[in-house]
This record gives sequence, structure tokens and C-alpha cells, in this order.
Amino acid sequence: MHNLNIIEEQKVLLMPNYAELFKKDLETEIRQAREYGLELYVVRISRPGRHSFSHPDMAAKLKVRFKKVYPVAYNTVYVIVNRKEDAEKDSISELPGLDGVSVDTAVLGKDFSTLEDFLEL
Repeated sequence: MHNLNIIEEQKVLLMPNYAELFKKDLETEIRQAREYGLELYVVRISRPGRHSFSHPDMAAKLKVRFKKVYPVAYNTVYVIVNRKEDAEKDSISELPGLDGVSVDTAVLGKDFSTLEDFLEL
């Protein structure tokens, strides 16, 4: 049991800093969306009032459908998408294990124009 605890501690220490990775990737996505005239949506999915023990890996469930998934907190995951259909609450809520989640979407050009604008939302 002691060795299992040590492995879990090491796993946590070696986890990527998803918040910083998200910021870096979002900045790149904003630049590319402008350059190529693409739509860009940032979706925040959270499970208010629930602990990670009841739904241990929301990010893994989202990675089934999305490529750019950033678990920045135990109950909050950001997803970057380029299609409006992918950013809709019904599209996300229909995934297995994601019923009852809160879904908020920010749109490039409407809700934010730069990374700094997004971080102030």
C-alpha cells in the first residue's frame, strides 16, 4: 500500500500544468483562427457542487470526442473547438457520464479577441 501511495504522489507531481498549457495553446489557436478565418470556441465544462470522487475523470470522457481538452481543476475542464456544433451544451451533455454538467462557451470575436480578454472573462 505504501508503494501505491508513492506512485500516486509521483503521478501528481509529474502531471502537466494544464492551465499554462491551455493558455499557450489558446494563444496559438487565436492567432491561427484569425490568420485562416476560422471560428474558435472555448468551452468551459464544470460539475458544480460535486467532488472528483463521484466522477473521477471528466477530461477522459471529453477526450473521446475532442482533441484539445485541458483539465485545469478537478471539476473544471476547458475544450477548444472550431465548430459551433461541438460547442453546444446538448452536444456535450449527451456524452456518457456528463449529464448535469455546466457548459459555458466563449466565442472569438464576440466574447474575446485576445488571450488577455479571455482570461478577464
